[in-house]
Amino acid sequence: DIRPSWVILGDSHVPALAYALGERLEKDNKSILHLSVSGCGLADERSRCRAWYSKAIARILTDDSLKHVVLSSRFASQMYGAHKFTWPDVPRMNSDEEREGIKKEYTEVITAFVAAGKRVFWVQQAPEVGLNLSAVMRQAVSKNGIAVSVPRVWWEERTKGFETYFDSLKGRVTFINPADFFCDTKDCYAVKDGITRYRDRDHMSLSAVREIVTEMDLRGLF
Repeated sequence: DIRPSWVILGDSHVPALAYALGERLEKDNKSILHLSVSGCGLADERSRCRAWYSKAIARILTDDSLKHVVLSSRFASQMYGAHKFTWPDVPRMNSDEEREGIKKEYTEVITAFVAAGKRVFWVQQAPEVGLNLSAVMRQAVSKNGIAVSVPRVWWEERTKGFETYFDSLKGRVTFINPADFFCDTKDCYAVKDGITRYRDRDHMSLSAVREIVTEMDLRGLF
């Protein structure tokens, strides 16, 4: 029985990443506590989401053995809404005030974790897939195992304003941005070298999250 020294917190984007992190940590005889709730963002107003996050955050803050906190969620959807019904346009739901409220809640939670002596990581949302995944995967059959998820410029517009916010957290948070290695200057890829990085429009495959863990390893974050 290995008492977890890592914990991962978030929505349905967490389970695959938790599994891949667990694989890596096991090599060092360490483990990770998996805390996720499907369909609930950290700043979700619904009572069931509020209650769950309140308990999860309290558990992390009061457990001194949990030294490393990984955050991951569908942040773009929380900030601007889902892209499924607006593609190829980017959604622009929520007011500026609502978005500021979301950022404020994330910042408060992160500040509490840091004050409690935790090291905080944020695995940012991977670029979404524009079309449904099956249509995108068909492209790969005729294009030597390569399929574009979205143009890089689309993803930059989709996440407009994020970098300014993330910059304000630097020093308190270590960021891992999948777009840095899922995209080139022109496109982001749903399939590369015949390997599918997604299981639907926004959830990553196990192969993809293993890429993220490898990137963390290369950066000496374990």
